[in-house]
Amino acid sequence: MATLQQAATLIKATGATNTIFAQGEPGVGKSSILKMLEEQLGDAYQYIYADCPLMDLPDFAMPVVEGRTTHFAPSALWGFSDPRPKIIMLDEVSKAPNVVKPMFTRLMLERCIGEFHLPEGSLVFATGNNASDGVGDTMQGHINNRVSRVSVGKPTSDEWIEWGINNGVNEIVLAAVHAMPHVMQSYLDDEKGHNTYIFNPKRNTGAFASPRSLEKAGYICDQREVLGRELTLEALQGTVGMSFAGDMMAYMEVADSIPTWDAIKAKPDTVTVPDSPAAQLLLVFGSVAQVDKKTAEAFTKYFFRFPLEVRMLWARQFKTRLENVMGVKEFRETLVKDHWVFN
Repeated sequence: MATLQQAATLIKATGATNTIFAQGEPGVGKSSILKMLEEQLGDAYQYIYADCPLMDLPDFAMPVVEGRTTHFAPSALWGFSDPRPKIIMLDEVSKAPNVVKPMFTRLMLERCIGEFHLPEGSLVFATGNNASDGVGDTMQGHINNRVSRVSVGKPTSDEWIEWGINNGVNEIVLAAVHAMPHVMQSYLDDEKGHNTYIFNPKRNTGAFASPRSLEKAGYICDQREVLGRELTLEALQGTVGMSFAGDMMAYMEVADSIPTWDAIKAKPDTVTVPDSPAAQLLLVFGSVAQVDKKTAEAFTKYFFRFPLEVRMLWARQFKTRLENVMGVKEFRETLVKDHWVFN
């Protein structure tokens, strides 16, 4: 089972010759691979997103008559007016209408659309769900033989929390995911179907928690003061399901009782240290975005008043941004003294 980053690495390495088909259950982030590649490779490529289930024959090419000969002019979607090599993502190709699936075969095998070849060095990859997900993914044998399938799994809770911190996901969601890491379990590992948080094709699943829907839940939590409690709960239930929405509300109840960031920065030695584990987690995950070189000393003083396991959880969030806290003596000393916790 590959991670999203491993899938992106595979596409970079082999995507000019092999069409990597990244398959995984709903909401694991397969569609984000194109953005990952753009962030890593920059302007050297033109990036093209093809929403395959919505495509029809004119989306490939249209006939053009020149004299007594008919040619086909490719759609502007494929970017032939731009000389740069392409990176094309055929999103949900296994859900494309049967009438257009044969149109993808030359693109996936020979890197061409009709009589037009992609520029040298172009990469093509595809995404879709597992057949066992039961959401309508099918491909005929001759098309399957044109791709290299790789299964993409969910991130672990720690991996997703690190991504969430780096992308500004609301601390209520991060704290809930930390407390309930099985929200990242795959239904393939839940044989008896006891995990009510996640997608499971054996149930009539409505909303459920996934990396994708948890990010959306964060935007709702950001607006909870505007929405009010009842509307916030309703929106969360329709985004991550009733089970996880209810658990998230428990964290929301204490969110307004914790010290403000301004109070922590002003009086780190005396401001309240909450006893509630939920409040402690909210402070841990909410504070990371607040810490820079100017505020690092105040936040370090405050969080080093917490129990060991909490302050170590806080300190571990800086493993990829140590430049913000390494100037603080207490942090450096703890890094040496309690290095086993970090490891």
